[in-house]
Amino acid sequence: MKKNMRIWIVVLLLCALFTACEHEHTWSNATCTTPKTCAECGVTEGTASGHNWNEATCTVPRTCTECGITDGTVADHNWNDATCTAPKTCAECGNTEGTATGHNWLDATCTAPMTCAECGITEGPVLEHAYGEWGETEQDASGQWIRQRSCTLCGNVETEQAEAPAVRTDLGSAGSPEGTTVIVSIFANELSTSWNFEAEEDMATRDLMLSYMESATSWLTQQIGAYGAESHFIYDWEANPDLCYTYDFGQLMLVRTDGGGYWKQENYVLENIPSEALKEKYQAQNILYMFYFNTDASNTVHSWTLSDRQIDETEIINIFVRRKQEDSFYYTPASSLAHEIMHCFGAYDLYYASETIPQAYVDHCEATGSMDIMYTVSLGEDIPQIFTRLDAYYLGLVDSCEEVESWGLGKSSHFH
Repeated sequence: MKKNMRIWIVVLLLCALFTACEHEHTWSNATCTTPKTCAECGVTEGTASGHNWNEATCTVPRTCTECGITDGTVADHNWNDATCTAPKTCAECGNTEGTATGHNWLDATCTAPMTCAECGITEGPVLEHAYGEWGETEQDASGQWIRQRSCTLCGNVETEQAEAPAVRTDLGSAGSPEGTTVIVSIFANELSTSWNFEAEEDMATRDLMLSYMESATSWLTQQIGAYGAESHFIYDWEANPDLCYTYDFGQLMLVRTDGGGYWKQENYVLENIPSEALKEKYQAQNILYMFYFNTDASNTVHSWTLSDRQIDETEIINIFVRRKQEDSFYYTPASSLAHEIMHCFGAYDLYYASETIPQAYVDHCEATGSMDIMYTVSLGEDIPQIFTRLDAYYLGLVDSCEEVESWGLGKSSHFH
């Protein structure tokens, strides 16, 4: 009886067990923290999925995309520096801090309006050019008479047609080369060049110019003497310190091909150099003013003269001490100094056409390889050029010259 009883109990338990597991599970998906679970009986299967973390940002800590739980702290902002128009800004979230820096304005110029140095934005108009005085009237390649002036701020050159210059009948600070001529030397600083006489090179350059001046004036004295006139040049600034000046023209650009700005030089001479006192001291009939500019090897501007035909009272010579020559340079030679001094007494250039010198005569000089010093010069201290009767005529040493009549050259200002 007891044995049968035990058998029935086992049968009943097995029936209950088989009856309990026979239903179909209704699974809930696994979550970050629980495995797949039957919604009916609670049985589980597998493992929890684990958190799916999004990295922390500037505003939110690390966050599970499945359950939204967070972990840790927010990340630091990734700041972009403040700009002219925006404060310091986080590149990740756009959050801002502080204020914009504001524009760093550069002043307007002739070529650009007021411009922010940081962001390049512009405001307002460009400035008008600040042109200097009109330069000497001269002929261009086509034979048209033109004049030019330059902007003292940016160097822009403006050109306009002009009437042919009238030849003056009066003379400036130099009349006839006969007699005594004082040459005042001014070592000038300007926008692009300056002198430093504590520097060995600048002192050597000044000494070289003095040596070339000795050669030039000695040669002129000899050539003028051949026409029966005595001339004497006083120029040595070492022996006569009152004949040497230095002056800084500041931001004025004077190493240039036009005449703009040269009136400043004349004003300087008239206001600062005791010309009449110097003429009286040295018993001189003439006085010239030679400006030296310490140009470097890149300079391409020829030395030149503003004589009584261009300005009112002073005979000004501009010497640009170095000039580019292909891949090298040369120092303005003694023959150039003599050439420029002759301009002050009325001589004309023969290497380009002008109202006085027709193109036909320029061509003649080229075709014959003229050695007239007003047509060509040579480098160094020696002067192999020729002082011709035509030069003597324009300097007032003779009152006629066959070439003037045969070639239709202009008259000398000494005989008007």
